[in-house]
Amino acid sequence: MLKLSEDEARGLDAIYKGVGILALVLGAGWTLTQYFLHRAEERETAAIEARKPFLEKRLQVYDELVVAAATIASSGDGDEVKKAKKQFVILISGPVKVFEDQEVAKAAEDFRKCVGFYNQCQELPASVWAERLASACRVSIGEGWGIVRPLPPKIRVEMR
Repeated sequence: MLKLSEDEARGLDAIYKGVGILALVLGAGWTLTQYFLHRAEERETAAIEARKPFLEKRLQVYDELVVAAATIASSGDGDEVKKAKKQFVILISGPVKVFEDQEVAKAAEDFRKCVGFYNQCQELPASVWAERLASACRVSIGEGWGIVRPLPPKIRVEMR
């Protein structure tokens, strides 16, 4: 059996107590870190849930706006285009104003200037302006949901 002097025993006892205290401090630090990380995650989830009704309605309004713009730009049916123009004007005069950001507002106004409203297409076909509007809506939706997304694809220019 190993015999220790009183000083050696006290030294080992101090080391063991020190290791125990260190383990206790590290465990408490880890627990506090996990607690605060979990709380931050809960706050983020609560913030998303609070914004969710607004973001879902924005998605719906943007969807209607983009469908109307695409119909105006690409449909050959005059009645369908007339109905889509009316829907587009209603949307940009009211619901879109509630949800739009600056880029969507600019893209909607550019499309409006081009397609039959002011007939100022600036040498680009209406389909390009509709695609720009759709891309602006896509970016706005992604930013609202906090989604990191790749850049929208380059808009092709097709001259008719």
